[in-house]
This record gives sequence, structure tokens and C-alpha cells, in this order.
Amino acid sequence: MLTREALAAVLRSIRAHRGLAREAVPDVETRTLFNLENAKTGVTIETLQKVAHALDVHPLVLLILATSADEEISPSELMKGLAKELRGLESSGVVARISNHIVNGQLVPERAGKRHSEETIDSVRSLKAEGKTQKEIYEALGLSRSTVGRIWKGLN
Repeated sequence: MLTREALAAVLRSIRAHRGLAREAVPDVETRTLFNLENAKTGVTIETLQKVAHALDVHPLVLLILATSADEEISPSELMKGLAKELRGLESSGVVARISNHIVNGQLVPERAGKRHSEETIDSVRSLKAEGKTQKEIYEALGLSRSTVGRIWKGLN
């Protein structure tokens, strides 16, 4: 678990290594940096990116160093574990599916409510193609009338 304290220690260490006073860190408010370096506040992704850029490091480096401090393992050991985890996500198709959720740099909005499996949608699609009515489909598949209606509407 990434703690504020670990991130604070990483930020202090890198800033000191760069020879920067808090006030001299570009594009980051002094108060924001003070709060982060004293574990008084959490950090947003946007702020993390801004601070990382100002300290001339990749944002992931900050997270890796803080996580390794929290877990009391070396950054190299953490990276080995992360590489294994990423390979698993790649081989399971998760990485390939990420692009389905971003189009032209924008997150594709999702509708609220329960998602239906591709198998269920395909079954409704097939039966609809066979000329079955909605009633015949929900009776055949054991689905609710409203579920078939929503899927049916989404197929048009």
C-alpha cells in the first residue's frame, strides 16, 4: 500500500538531490509541495505528474520508489514483480482491451446499470436474426423482458 509518508520521503529526497528549495520547484505551489512532503495531503494524478515533471523524473518513478519504501523491497525487486504482473495482464488480453475505452484521446462513457455478457448479447442477436420476437427470446433464454428489450434496442 502506498502511503503518504513514503511519497513524502521520496519527494524530499529527490528535491534535495536536485538542490532545489521548495520555493524553487517550478510550476508547483510551495504550499502544495510542503503538504505533500509532510504527508499532510494525498495526491491526484495530475499533481503527481506536475511534481514529477518539475523534479525531472517520470511519475512512475515516484510511485515505484514510494512503493518500494513502503514494502521494504528494492526498486529492482518491485520492478521484477511488476513486469510479471504486466505480462499476465497482456497475456489475458486486458492490455489490448484498454484501447476500446479510449477513442480520439477521450474516455468512452459507460451507461449505468448491469452489463450483459457478450454471450447473452450474441444469443439475443442470433435469435433476433432468426426472426424471433422479444417474447420468444426472453422465454427461450430465461431472461427478463426488460433485459431482452434493452439488448434488442442496443442491437439497432
